[in-house]
Amino acid sequence: KFSFRTLTCAALEPLLAGQRHLRCLVLNACNSLTGIQEPLGVPVVGMIDTIDDDAAVAFAKGFYDAIAAGQPPEGAFKQGVISMKSKGMDEHVVVWLSPRSQDDDVATASP
Repeated sequence: KFSFRTLTCAALEPLLAGQRHLRCLVLNACNSLTGIQEPLGVPVVGMIDTIDDDAAVAFAKGFYDAIAAGQPPEGAFKQGVISMKSKGMDEHVVVWLSPRSQDDDVATASP
């Protein structure tokens, strides 16, 4: 039997704080950015709406193939989006949130 709980941004941030080598957080599920009101300490890729399984897989395949090929997270994000677009899927559901910097607390939607 499964039990689901909502993971809040307040709960997520301490989990990420101890991850010194984390370069990007991917939340590849429907509405995964719901509740994230501010940028975290690392780039976050997530969904702002529902996404069907085929689109999520297309994004993940493009993203992780690019990571495996040595691309940085920003390039991998672009490859994931290209993978979705090449299959005629709506890539606008996938969003890149830039990490919080010491000088700027504003998130951007693309790398």
